Amino acid sequence: MNQAIDHGTNGSGHEHREANVKLIAWSTVGLAVATIAIYVIVWGIFNVIKTADQKESSEQAASPFATSGQLPPEPVCR
Repeated sequence: MNQAIDHGTNGSGHEHREANVKLIAWSTVGLAVATIAIYVIVWGIFNVIKTADQKESSEQAASPFATSGQLPPEPVCR
């Protein structure tokens, strides 16, 4: 099994063109914008949940198991 690759007659096995700097820059800008947008969306969702939770807890009646502020009697040592 001969899997030799012919790299041409000039002997150079590297790319002859440079990276597309414009594409890299726009990709970076796009990732930054997407990151900021996701941050804002998640922040908004958490605020909506927090507001709904505060509203629900203020409207909710006290639990019958909630402490009444009265402490139980102290233990008796004999």
